[in-house]
This record gives sequence, C-alpha cells and structure tokens, in this order.
Amino acid sequence: MRVGDTVEAVGLLGSTRAGYQLLPREQNDIDVISVLTEDKEEVLSAGTGGPDNMAETYLTVTAGGLTSILIGLFARARGAMVFGLLKRAVKVALIIFKTHT
Repeated sequence: MRVGDTVEAVGLLGSTRAGYQLLPREQNDIDVISVLTEDKEEVLSAGTGGPDNMAETYLTVTAGGLTSILIGLFARARGAMVFGLLKRAVKVALIIFKTHT
C-alpha cells in the first residue's frame, strides 16, 4: 500500500491523545479497493467491496433495526396488557377480600 491508495479496513477503534486509531486484527481485515497510479486511479476488484455488497449490507442492517424496533413495540404493548390484567386481578381480589371480612 502507498499513500493515495483507497483501502477498506475492519478492526478495533480506540481513542488516544493524538486521535482515533484503527487496529486491524489480521492482514485479511485490510482490503485494497483502488491503487493510485501516476496518471489515474486503478480500481481493483475487491472480494468484499462494491456497490452490490454495500446495498446488501445496508438492507441487512436496516431490516435488523426495524425488527428490533417492532419487537420492542410488541413487548411494550404486551407489558401494558399484562399490567392492566394484573391491576384488574388486584381489584377483584380486594372486592372479594372486603366481602368476606
């Protein structure tokens, strides 16, 4: 790799006094996307890069986020229903307790 090359890297991001630092775990975590030559930029066919993979990743992340939101809303509605049933049960228990005393 040289200055001017475009790369895609995956790793652990850490904060230091000088700024952020990306620490790839292994050599396979760095993909060279394009190489800057003297007169033009040559795009390499990276195995993980490209618009198709980006679209698939975007759709996967979006679907996961929407699923999480729907599960959260369902759990909240279900919790409100259970709380309402519990509240009614306490009222009935108090009525029965008052009539027997």
